[in-house]
Amino acid sequence: MNPETKSSGRSLLGVGGLAALACCIGPIMAFLGGLGVLSAIGTFWVPALAALTAVALIAAA
Repeated sequence: MNPETKSSGRSLLGVGGLAALACCIGPIMAFLGGLGVLSAIGTFWVPALAALTAVALIAAA
């Protein structure tokens, strides 16, 4: 077997693996970043929701 062919196969496999990683990591990072942003926004809304719950309970009573 030609050593150049074997080396080329590994190189091609590495490039393919890198392309698959680059293809998949972008959407995964975008999803996780979106969750982080939504979590940060949620921390501001939780006290407001707690206040709305208290107001609703007082109004219901």
